[in-house]
Amino acid sequence: MKTIVITGGSGFIGTLIATKLLSSNYHVVILDTQPPRITHDNLDFKKIDPNNIAIDPSWIDGAHGIINLAGAPIFGRFTEKYKSLVWKSRIDTTAGLVHAISKSYIKPTVMVSASAIGYYGNTNGSSVFESVPAGTDFLAKVCSEWERQALEAQKLGVRTVILRTAHVIGKGGILGVLVPLFKKWIGGYFGSGTQHMPWIGAHDLVAMYIYALEQESLTGVYNTAVANPTQREFMKTVANAVHTPISWPIPALIARLTYLDFADALLVDTTVDNTKITSAGFVHNETDLYTTIVSSINE
Repeated sequence: MKTIVITGGSGFIGTLIATKLLSSNYHVVILDTQPPRITHDNLDFKKIDPNNIAIDPSWIDGAHGIINLAGAPIFGRFTEKYKSLVWKSRIDTTAGLVHAISKSYIKPTVMVSASAIGYYGNTNGSSVFESVPAGTDFLAKVCSEWERQALEAQKLGVRTVILRTAHVIGKGGILGVLVPLFKKWIGGYFGSGTQHMPWIGAHDLVAMYIYALEQESLTGVYNTAVANPTQREFMKTVANAVHTPISWPIPALIARLTYLDFADALLVDTTVDNTKITSAGFVHNETDLYTTIVSSINE
């Protein structure tokens, strides 16, 4: 039975990945600041101190693979204090993880580490491949350094895969924020709404992590998105899914006053190309936005 260590494994995506791995006869060890949402005979938990992020090498010694999902939620008001939390929870944890790998006796074969399409910043709607340089806003800098720290594992002989995550459609994540707003008839799109909003279904993302874990040919960085609707189209689809007839335009100024620097994530226009991951053999199964949203709400 192979062991997979998941940092941030108690979160939304981590829980789904752990559940899938456990059903596939893996042994799973979750490293997180919070205990897992699930229980299983083949599931272990190691608590990380959020004020002193340190990963004991013995926790990963002998593990077949690592899935690195650690990071505070992105959606929120970006005060300086919260920006520091977003940064440290990703960069410091990933650096600590790679340090633990360097000190482990039997190193993992593979590490699959999260990143995000925020890496690109504002591309003004141009379709971008993985080789495009990082953007210049705060989230782009976070993603760039996050990836740089993860790729240090390659120097230790660990096959490293980075998945730049699009907006995830599932029971948690962005729908957990949007659905209650639309049910109250106060949901909408930001600015002009013409900016693109790349997305991926939660179950497809879980499948992609496991695919990256198991396919020895995969290495380096991959975009995850299945499609790139405009934000106006995206929000209209959410509204239709919850039977709300209206999607309000929300001025960009309101977004900036409400969310500070996080407004960049709501207003940038980024379109990502997924040719690299699909050419590697991965097939998206959640391809219709409306169906994916409705299925997620009803789970």
